Amino acid sequence: MIDAEEAFRIGLVNRLVPADRLLPECEALLRSILENGPLAVRACLETVDAGLDMAVDQALLLEANNFGLLSATADMQEGTKAFVEKRKAAFKGV
Repeated sequence: MIDAEEAFRIGLVNRLVPADRLLPECEALLRSILENGPLAVRACLETVDAGLDMAVDQALLLEANNFGLLSATADMQEGTKAFVEKRKAAFKGV
């Protein structure tokens, strides 16, 4: 067991927040994640979940496969176009 400061120092966590700010900070992080393409968010969650029970090489292959699948979506095209045009993307989940 280690305390929060040590977890932060060794890079196990990337931020520390006071207990009374934990829920609002989590909600803000969730909102920022949900601004991304829904297909990509879903693939990330599924990859992390499945990858926990895989060898590293298998998990990396799963990640690469999901990236390949996502690169053919309209959301990928929209995200790239929005980035180039310096505007917020309008993802549709397709």
